[in-house]
Amino acid sequence: EASLGARFAFAMKGTRAEDGMKGTRATRVVLFLLFVLLCCTKAASGFKENEFKTCAKSSFCQRLRSVPPEHKYVIESLEADDSGAVRGKVSVVDEDAEDETLHKDIDFALLAYESGVLRLKVSQPGRFEVPEVLLDDLKQVPLTSQSKASAQEIFQFQNSLVVVTLSPMKVEVYGDKSKITTPTVVFNENSLFNFERQVKPGENGSSEWAETFLSHSDTRKNGPMGLSIDVHFPGANHVFGIPERATRFSLPPTKEVHANGEKVLHEPYRLYNL
Repeated sequence: EASLGARFAFAMKGTRAEDGMKGTRATRVVLFLLFVLLCCTKAASGFKENEFKTCAKSSFCQRLRSVPPEHKYVIESLEADDSGAVRGKVSVVDEDAEDETLHKDIDFALLAYESGVLRLKVSQPGRFEVPEVLLDDLKQVPLTSQSKASAQEIFQFQNSLVVVTLSPMKVEVYGDKSKITTPTVVFNENSLFNFERQVKPGENGSSEWAETFLSHSDTRKNGPMGLSIDVHFPGANHVFGIPERATRFSLPPTKEVHANGEKVLHEPYRLYNL
């Protein structure tokens, strides 16, 4: 009996100990969840919508978003340099003034790499360029001309074809040269490319270029230098990215077309926002 009582007492003590441990764990879980909830509540209450710059508050977004440029961009004759890159000049043409050429100081370049990467570069001499855009270990390969006509030239690198239309400027890339029915990607498919040229300080009313948002000011001494890029992926159904606001991994369109044909533009995606 003493032995049985001892075993019973030990079992009861063990049960109480286990209950105590379970209670401690449950308390810790509850406290942790409360902590997470408080953090989320603090973050949510700390959000101030007026501190985020919307398209309506951004002049470059209003000027360039989904607005066809007033001028046409035309690539002048293309030539390959010693590295195998294809280069040329881009003319800005005013179609309303009988195709009058306004500017010819924009550079155009196509560079191909061994890994299958094709780089399209449009720049203006003297304008700031972001360094280290591509990794140093990329090996450049030459672009070779396959056919040339007055309005179009076709180049090849690796297993890819690149079709360059001169007027208006357009670049089509076919990732597999044996399948040229649908391009992998098209640059300037809808002629929405727009390049605001850098100008010298003091030209064209520079006193009106300054822009301020909250405590941030930008004098824009070289004028507005916005850039809009028109890129089309014919064979893709989903676009993935990292937007500045919470949404699905597969990014939903920012342009909505109603049944009556009305187009509604939602806030664009951006990687950085003041």
